[in-house]
Amino acid sequence: MKPLNENAQILPPINDFYMESPHNVQRRIAYTDKCSPVEVWFLIPTYNLNMTVDCIGFALDTFRRFGYNVEIQKSQPVLDDEFIELGNVDKIQMGDLVVQKSSDDRFIHFARVLNPSTHSEGHIILEKLGRLSPQYRKTGQLLKDPSHPGCTLTYYREINLSKRPWIIELLNFHKYLATQPGAEQIIAFQRSLIPRESSVNPSPNLDIGTRLAQIADNFFKK
Repeated sequence: MKPLNENAQILPPINDFYMESPHNVQRRIAYTDKCSPVEVWFLIPTYNLNMTVDCIGFALDTFRRFGYNVEIQKSQPVLDDEFIELGNVDKIQMGDLVVQKSSDDRFIHFARVLNPSTHSEGHIILEKLGRLSPQYRKTGQLLKDPSHPGCTLTYYREINLSKRPWIIELLNFHKYLATQPGAEQIIAFQRSLIPRESSVNPSPNLDIGTRLAQIADNFFKK
């Protein structure tokens, strides 16, 4: 995926049903590495990262890198353009992508393999469970999920492995999210979304994608 820029197409915002107070889901069009358009979103205002980063924003590493989540039901172009499907599950490696789909072929969940295993319970995965706290589970638990009977798992690997996030980076982000909510960090994160006046450039006019990417870089790559 590519970062948002000032020319990113703006889609109508929608009310965020996860929130008790008014928050808007800001929607944009981002592009894959092969320039296919993909719908993405981020939440403004941000006061709790665990409510802002979802499973696919974590697993694809788009939030940490660029400040947005891919709309999960619009994510097929990302898989088509940037990943190859792994037919042999015995060859799964650390860092491979796990995609859970429902019996009617809808996307349910994205995660990364943390510890490949031949155990009957499956691989240990590193995940952000929806927009709740980060988790460690096994792939066998996904297949036995009573809320999604008949679901399937498909494994993918980046076509360009240089674009694959380092697992240590995802682990550090995972650990960071596990500390949320944290008042000082959340307030700093929220304030950093507000454009500031500058004596060098009195009207920075940075687009939101650039600001969020800078925030993500400052907070998550320390």
